[in-house]
Amino acid sequence: MARGPEGQEVDHVVVKSPAEIGRAVSRVLHRLIREGGVPAADIAVLVGSMRSTPLKRGEPIGAFETTGDQNAEPAKVLLESVRRFKGLERPVIVLTGIDDLPAAEEQALLYVGLSRARVHLVIVATEATMERVGGVREP
Repeated sequence: MARGPEGQEVDHVVVKSPAEIGRAVSRVLHRLIREGGVPAADIAVLVGSMRSTPLKRGEPIGAFETTGDQNAEPAKVLLESVRRFKGLERPVIVLTGIDDLPAAEEQALLYVGLSRARVHLVIVATEATMERVGGVREP
């Protein structure tokens, strides 16, 4: 039993390749913000590495503006690396760009990324990565 507030089930969004991440995350943000009414200030998109992700801080993800400093720009979605987000949390975390984590750091980075959401976690990754993190369920 987890201690703390009740949260939602983890959402698993499977992409065929890392090249599809931007479009998939855009759809997730649309569902959360436009359809679900979640404020952008409550959302952080975390990536395994800013170097290897197609998502870039300050560039939009679909129709949604991103920032590296949500305190200064609360109307934008925070886009940050898992490493830099260690010790922080948000009500909603979208975890992506975790397909090619360094083997020596994979467990630690996954732990940090998977444990930052207070209410809702969305994982966007390939099927192979979902299987490693326990995110693919049998139909």
